[in-house]
Amino acid sequence: MAAPSLFVERWLRTLMVAAVLGWAAPPAPAQMVTPLAYRVKAAFVYNFALFVEWPQTTLGPEHRSVVVGIVGDDPLATELEQVDGKRIGTRTLRVTRLDTQQEFVGCHILYVGASERERLPAILERAAAHHVLTVGDMARFIDTGGMIGFIIEGESVRFEVCLARAQRAGLKLSAKLLQVARLVDCGAD
Repeated sequence: MAAPSLFVERWLRTLMVAAVLGWAAPPAPAQMVTPLAYRVKAAFVYNFALFVEWPQTTLGPEHRSVVVGIVGDDPLATELEQVDGKRIGTRTLRVTRLDTQQEFVGCHILYVGASERERLPAILERAAAHHVLTVGDMARFIDTGGMIGFIIEGESVRFEVCLARAQRAGLKLSAKLLQVARLVDCGAD
């Protein structure tokens, strides 16, 4: 994947600082999240596509799109659809809804909605076979086998990363992305 432009790197840095400083509105009781927080999370997913490198067989020079698959239904899924068609270097970001039973061939990032908690282990197992970066917005997503999970800390949207799991899937996460992530020891799963 081509290196992100200086403009994109500055934009990511600004976005990450915004999240750290708490530009996302504070959560209400029971971790309810505001529409602004969902937009911030969707922007993070877009930026994950910029700062992750997939194996050549999965996302080589001949691939024209980075595909974000959505499984499940929740407000973040709707926000993710808003980034469909945006440019990722020389590629286009394509967002598509997927069925929980299908294989994830051709999908690069899989967002798993909270509605899929009961099916999560099976979904993540199928995704692991295809070099898919898994992202979730539910409690204990990393503990259940995901790679990147959104969390709310105080008034800020943040994300945690299980680097070892991403590496086992053949993915390389940029040091710039890891600098703003909360790294989680996901054990020897």
